[in-house]
Formats: sequence, structure tokens, C-alpha cells
Amino acid sequence: MIYISHRGNTDGVNANLENSPSYVESAIEKGFDVEVDLWVNESGIFLGHDGPQYQVPQEWLTDRRTQIWFHCKNSDALSFALRNELHCFFHDTDDYTITSQGYVWAYPGKKYSSDRCINVLPEKASLDMPDGWEVNYYGVCSDFVQKLKEPKLKIQDSPILKPIDYNKHFVIGTPLVGWKCDAKEHLEWLKNKKEITERFPNVKWFSAFELDQRGLEPFKDVIEELKEVNGDYWTYSINDMQTSVTSGNRWIRIETGRNLIREFAQRHRITSGHHWGEDCTEINYGVTNYSAILYVDSDISITADVIEKMLEVDRPLVGADVPSYGLSGSIIMDSPRIEEHWTTAGCLLVNAPAFYDLPWYHNSYLNLSDDPTFQSMAERLLRREGVNNLDTPYGMTWVRKDVQALHHGNLVPVEQRNISKRII
Repeated sequence: MIYISHRGNTDGVNANLENSPSYVESAIEKGFDVEVDLWVNESGIFLGHDGPQYQVPQEWLTDRRTQIWFHCKNSDALSFALRNELHCFFHDTDDYTITSQGYVWAYPGKKYSSDRCINVLPEKASLDMPDGWEVNYYGVCSDFVQKLKEPKLKIQDSPILKPIDYNKHFVIGTPLVGWKCDAKEHLEWLKNKKEITERFPNVKWFSAFELDQRGLEPFKDVIEELKEVNGDYWTYSINDMQTSVTSGNRWIRIETGRNLIREFAQRHRITSGHHWGEDCTEINYGVTNYSAILYVDSDISITADVIEKMLEVDRPLVGADVPSYGLSGSIIMDSPRIEEHWTTAGCLLVNAPAFYDLPWYHNSYLNLSDDPTFQSMAERLLRREGVNNLDTPYGMTWVRKDVQALHHGNLVPVEQRNISKRII
């Protein structure tokens, strides 16, 4: 979730300071992106809503290009912004407009239209937005971003933490495509593999490779790393008759990879005389199933300490904080800080039997990509113990905020990644 300050406002409207450079800088220092109004004419470059008001040098804009969304107010401003590769858009009362980086900027009050949609001025409807509203939007632009980012307190009566099982049998798995290897975003997840394996000797490392015309060649470094910890890999290929990978067709590739991780965890059990049709509960002595999957993206680094803290949480779905995504939610526990919210699959621990029950897919009807669709199903699907259904669902993910899994890749649309054309 990207939190965007509207004209520099963070805790309500201050018409006297909006768009002023110092006010914008203050919002950036608080950790927010900022939407500003940009004018360009023969006299120079200006910020201001109703007209040119605060003149700024070009360097001021370019130095802050990664934090500012430029709302161009005249045609010269739009030409200037595009020429200098500033993140910009132009609109008046359109329901939706597309920014220069491919985001959908929704007019206040308009429903989300894609998973890259920015919710603009939700306070014009209501600030009391329901839990989980963030998953429908990539970001929010508001005069009250500080309030929207603050998690709400939620009281939890059930036990939260449990003893850490260092002998737990679990899979650490990532889906991987060749172009991630080309971009050098394929090895971060394995960076601390030896440290993790020493602390958790029963961990199994696994990757599902989507092959293109080059076969295994892009994955040779990953294969060598996996050999060092007795890891495994499977391969798959998808021919949807599309030569280009786009935001619209990439989900099936990610989901297939994650579902193969799930299949691997179900099929490859540490067993004694086990057959596929046998009972898989604890009373079936001699059979040890993998008891969890830690889904991790290849460009996210994890440590043994991160995994240790995740395993300590008594919950079907457990996450670690990934700061790049800026997600937050209701407070479950203050020390250590645990919050409840939909989260990224980039670092997501799914305990059994939840990973048996929860497949990966997306929902185009609701404009939900793979991560929020998975989380939505977990909120609705009743939990099981053996063959018995309980009267409570698996529930939303509990995310530890005292540990971080760090994202090292580029958070840009696949259309901007210069991915080579596929040979069909």
C-alpha cells in the first residue's frame, strides 16, 4: 500500500500551506509520497492548485522524482514532466486516468478498477473504511494519510505465541521465472540458506521454475545453490499463445509456481510405508508430513531470526513485515508488535492443514490478484482438524512487525522490465 499525501497534507487540509515546497518536503520526511499540482509557463516551473504559486527549480523536482506524483495542470507542465521522466498524470473530472507509470488514478468516489488503482480522497465518502479495504487498491491519496495509515486496536483473547519447534518439517519455496534471473532478482531468498538450515535442520528448500525456450540455462545459479542444502526443483511451462508477459497474463505463471510448491509439500513426505490413500492425521504413526510452507519471493531476503519469530506465532497464516509494501492493520499484540491484515505472499508462512486447503489463483471478476484472493479465501474457509470442520475460518494473516523480510527487486510493472519476447 502506497500512502500519498494530497498536496502535502497529512492530518487534514491546510489551504495556506498546500503545494508549498517546505510543506511537501515535510510530508516526504514523514515517509509519505506526495501528489502536487504542477504548472509550467514562460516564467518557469511552479506548484499551486488554482494557478502558479510557488516557483521551484527543476532540480527540486528531479531530486524528489521517486516520492512525488505530479498532477499536471496545463499542457506545458505535461510536456515538461514527460520529457524529464517525472511520474505524472493529467485529468480534470475523468472517472479514471492513467499515470505515466501505469497506475489508475480514480476520481474521488469511484470504485477501484484494477489492482494498480489509487483511491483518491476517500474522506469525501468516509474515513471509517472497513478492514481490508487496502487490498483492492495499490495506494491511497488523502489529506488524512496519517490517520489512514494508523492501525486500529483489536483485542485478541486466544493465545498468540507458542514454543518454537526447531525440528519442524517445513518447505521454503519460491516460484521463479527466467526473466527474474536475467534481472539478478533470483538469489536473495537463498542468501542465508546455510544459517537457516543449521537452525532448522528439517527445512526443505524448493523452487518451481517456469521454463522458456532457454530451458534450465537461466536457473543454473539457483540449481547450484539448492544443491548445497539438498534442495529440489520442478519445472513447468505455459503456452497461452502470448509472446509478451504482461500485467494481465502474469498471474497464471506465479500461481502455477506456487501451486507446484503446494503439490511438492503434499507429495514429498517423510514417511514410513505411507501410501497416497492413507490417513494423514497424527494418529497415523510412522508418517511425518510437512507441517508448513513458507512462501517467499526470490527477490526477498529472509534470516533464521525472521523464520524463528514467524514460527512462534500460533496462527494458520503468519507473515513478516515487508517494508516495501507499507501494509498495516489491526493490532493483535503490542509487544512483540503483531498486526492483522492481508499481506504479500512474498514472505508468508502457511501452516498445515491450511496449505492443503488453500490453492493459489486470481479473481478477475473482483479485480483481485493472487495475493488478495488467497487471503480472502482464508477469511471465508472453515478450518479443519483431521476430518472435522471447525466453526471458525483460517482467518486473516497475523504479521510480525518486529522482524523484516527485505525486498530487493524493482516494484515496477512487468511492461517496464524489458522482458524478452517468448517464442511460441
